[in-house]
Amino acid sequence: MTIAERLKAFMAKYDLSREQMASVIRTAPTTLDDWLSLTKPRIPPACMALVMDVLEQCPDARRVAGMADSKPAAPRGRPFRKGNPWRFKRGSATNAR
Repeated sequence: MTIAERLKAFMAKYDLSREQMASVIRTAPTTLDDWLSLTKPRIPPACMALVMDVLEQCPDARRVAGMADSKPAAPRGRPFRKGNPWRFKRGSATNAR
């Protein structure tokens, strides 16, 4: 798979526009268009293979690159409210004196 094909697959997987992908890899949108065009394609630099490896395999790299996570963050509820599975209960070994 070529780097341009990997870029297209990555954009499709994360539903990124060309402008968004250009901002993730920090290049001009026109340069990205040249890499992805079918009429007169320019070959992306070899370092883009390493960038794609990191972006595809590391969620932290996607977060640092500015890509929003698709799943919501864990709720920050009240720890002592009923229904919290981590709440201490009466009679448990940790509360016994």
